[in-house]
Amino acid sequence: MVLVVAARMRAAGLNYRQQTAGLIPRRSCIRPYQPAIENRSRRDYRHKKTAGLTGAESAVGKVVSMIILHRVVFSMLFSGHGELNMVSKYKGDEITLDQLAAYLDSRPYFERRLLTYKHLRPRLPRFLYKYRSLDPENKESVKRIRDILVHGDLYLSSPVDFNDPFDMSANIVLTGGVRSKLNRIKLLAKSHGVKFKDRKEYIQNFMTKSNDELQDILEKSYSEHLSNVGVYSFAGDPKNILMWSHYARDHTGICIQFERIRNLKNLGQAMQVEYSEIYPEIDWFNKHVETLTTTVLRKHIGWSYEKEERIILPNSARKYLSINADAITAVIFGCKVSQNVIESVQNLIDERDKISLNPVKLYKADQHKSKYALSIFKY
Repeated sequence: MVLVVAARMRAAGLNYRQQTAGLIPRRSCIRPYQPAIENRSRRDYRHKKTAGLTGAESAVGKVVSMIILHRVVFSMLFSGHGELNMVSKYKGDEITLDQLAAYLDSRPYFERRLLTYKHLRPRLPRFLYKYRSLDPENKESVKRIRDILVHGDLYLSSPVDFNDPFDMSANIVLTGGVRSKLNRIKLLAKSHGVKFKDRKEYIQNFMTKSNDELQDILEKSYSEHLSNVGVYSFAGDPKNILMWSHYARDHTGICIQFERIRNLKNLGQAMQVEYSEIYPEIDWFNKHVETLTTTVLRKHIGWSYEKEERIILPNSARKYLSINADAITAVIFGCKVSQNVIESVQNLIDERDKISLNPVKLYKADQHKSKYALSIFKY
């Protein structure tokens, strides 16, 4: 029957696309997500059809990638500003990133996945991972895991507490002539709120300093402000042998899985770290903001196996960031985990159930039989 109809269309002078229109069913352009963990049920990844998007919802979809842009702008490290209010403009409407993320978080789960899959470029990993050790006999250790699993509280570390003293290091350079220096100091005076009548003296004070003196001041200021930055790090691979060894007490701990789309307002702030053998340069006179953003997201290339993403918040060191605990979707036990650790995690999951949080799936890592690798199976 199809061949007969197609022959009649050719006789009518229709091209191939016109011939096949309505005859060959179109396949969905949305490919199903690949499971992050082995042996997951196929129904967990089946896309539900969503109702047609209204014009407003479509507009939100087209700017959803703005959420993952560099939301944390570190001009405040030297200028004293708070976080810049980045605004996305679409068809004359102004939408702040917080409003946009809050709107998306309010949409049904599968609609959020559809919007981000269609419009977010580059596409980001669906899951984030956090390796942790757990000592059931240590109340503080259990409390740290409870804070994450039950309360959704993420502890933001200060860079001075990192195990890598080179992390977030930078080479501050002063390039350009007197005009570049003057323009930068004028902006600095304005951002610091120096009164107009006092600006001349403020500017002269800086202009009379040599570049060497100014660089010493900037390096000290950078270190002081950096210590107040709050950082929460995620890993990108739940099967990394080194990560289990370094951060989960020799494979005896756990790895917590977060699904980014379930709390886009907070987890959407996680940005991918880049790795290099040289420090980034902060060009203080010229490209100050751009180079600062690079600085806080760069580590030595030897750490590249971590595939790290990090949330970075100014003036938040040693504080907690509260996320939606429903964003936690799984816990993976290490291949050398003890029964006490398993029971401790199960008790915490029972606490989640009592406050009606989403169920958390349990998995276990096992050593591969023929190669240096881990396999992850349902527990």
